[in-house]
Amino acid sequence: MKWNADNIDTSYCETVGEFLEGEELAARQGIPDFIEEYRVSRVKGHIAPVIIDAASNPDARILDAGCGHGWYPLSLAAGPAFNADLVCVDISPHNIK
Repeated sequence: MKWNADNIDTSYCETVGEFLEGEELAARQGIPDFIEEYRVSRVKGHIAPVIIDAASNPDARILDAGCGHGWYPLSLAAGPAFNADLVCVDISPHNIK
């Protein structure tokens, strides 16, 4: 079987009805807002210090594999002290767009 990310996106959209991410997806799955907010805050709390520390080094390369739409690493990269190369990848063509 050959891997096809477009087929995964298509089947996801057919199952869910539309492409959702983050809080919208959590709500559709019945996850209460406070749990999703806690989960996101924990991720940010663990990831942000590592990225910010590494980004102060102009020789650093940071890879975010499975970045979704990439909003979080890109928001960090917009900071004035961000000097590293940032590469964001995701399997979903929808997210890459």
